[in-house]
Amino acid sequence: MQTKELNRTQQLLMVIILAYLIMKPYPGFMGENFLRIMDFSSIILIGAILFLIYMTRFEVKISLSAGRTLLIIAAIFLWQLISMGYNALFGGVVVLEDLVDMYKPLIMFSAFFLGSLLSVSPLFFEKAIKFFVIFQFFLCIIQMRFGGFSLGLFSGRDMTTIANEFSNRAIGTFGNPNFLAVFMASCAVWYFYKLLFVNKRNIFMFLISFGTVLITQSRTATIIGLSTCLLVLVANILLARKHKIRSFVILIMSILVVYTAYHYVLINGQHNSGQFGYLVSGISKVLSGDLVYQSSFQGRTLYWANIGVYIKSHPLIGSGPMKGELGAPNVADNNYVFIVYKYGFIGLALWLFLTFTILKKTFKTIKYQANKVAPVFVLLFWVVLLSSALLIDIMEHIRYAPITFFLTSLALNVKNEDDYEFKRTDS
Repeated sequence: MQTKELNRTQQLLMVIILAYLIMKPYPGFMGENFLRIMDFSSIILIGAILFLIYMTRFEVKISLSAGRTLLIIAAIFLWQLISMGYNALFGGVVVLEDLVDMYKPLIMFSAFFLGSLLSVSPLFFEKAIKFFVIFQFFLCIIQMRFGGFSLGLFSGRDMTTIANEFSNRAIGTFGNPNFLAVFMASCAVWYFYKLLFVNKRNIFMFLISFGTVLITQSRTATIIGLSTCLLVLVANILLARKHKIRSFVILIMSILVVYTAYHYVLINGQHNSGQFGYLVSGISKVLSGDLVYQSSFQGRTLYWANIGVYIKSHPLIGSGPMKGELGAPNVADNNYVFIVYKYGFIGLALWLFLTFTILKKTFKTIKYQANKVAPVFVLLFWVVLLSSALLIDIMEHIRYAPITFFLTSLALNVKNEDDYEFKRTDS
C-alpha cells in the first residue's frame, strides 16, 4: 500500500474509532440489555478493524513499551478472574453478574492495541481533538437549552433520574457531567499549554474547553483543571526559555480573575446563583472551610466507611465486583478505594504499575520527540485523570477507559515528520 494512501487509511480509522467511542448513543431508556449491547459493540468494532488491518497487511508493528503495557492490562484481566474465582469458591459470592464486568479490561486491551497500530501526523491528531471539543461544546449548549431527549440519548439513566440529577448540567456524549468535565478539563489544560508554548491563538479553544467544564458544573473537574493550569503556568515561568513575559502577564490576569471569582463565590454561594447554583454553592463550601459539611463530600465519606469494612475482610485479593450481592457497594467516588475493594491491594498495585509504565513512556517521548504536543497531551490527560480519580470512579469506567487507552496509545505513536514545523501546531 502506498505511503500516502496508508496515511489516509489510518487517519480514517482513527476518526471512525474515536468518533464511535466518544459519540455513540447510550440511551438508558432503552433498557439494561440494550446498554450491554452498546458496550460490547465497541469490542466488535475494534475487532472488525483489527481484522481489516490484518487482511490489508498494514506494515505495522508493536513497540516494546506498548507491548509491556498490553501485558500489564492482560495481568489485570487475569488477576480480576482470580479474585472473582476465589470469592466464588471460598466466599460464597455469586459471580455470574460479575463476569460481565470482565469486558472492561478486554476493551482497554483492544483499544490500546489498536491505537498502537495506527500512526497519524501531529497536525491531524490536533485537528481531531479540536473537532471533538467543538462538537461537545455545541452539544452541551443544546442540552442546556432543551434538555430531555438530548440528555437521555447519551445517558445510561432513566429520564426521571436525568431530570432530577442533571438539571442545568450538560453531559455531552459522556453520559455523566463529571466524565465530560474531566475530558474537557484535560483538553483545556492542553490548550493552555499550547497557548503558552506554541501560539496565542489557542486561547479560543481553551475558552471553549473550559467553558464546557463550567457548563457541566463539575466542582472536581473545575478545581483540578484550574490547579493543573496553574502548575503549567508556574512550570513555564521557572523552566521555559521562551514566552516568559506572556506567562507573567497571564499569571497576573489569572490572579485577578481568581480573586474576583473567589469573592463572587463566597458572596453568592449560599444564595440563588441561577443556572450555576450547583457549582457555586459547592465550591463556596470548600473555600469557606466547610468541606466536611458539603453534601457530596459527606456522601463520599459514607461510601468510604462502608467499603472499608469489606477491604478489611479481603485486603489483598478483594471482594470482587459483587454485583449479585444485595447491599454490596456499587460506587465509591474514589477509584483507588473502589479498585482495592473489588480486587484488593494487589489489583491496585497492578493499576499503579500500569500508570507508571504509561507515564514513563510519556516522559521519554516528550524528551526525545521533536514535536511534543501529542505526548504532552497524554501527560496532562493522565494528570487530570489520576487527580479526578480521587473523587470519581472514572479510570476503569466503561464509558471513559476505552477513550483513555485508545487516545494514549495513539498519541504516543504519533509520528514525527521531517518537514513538520513545530510552529505549525497552532490549530
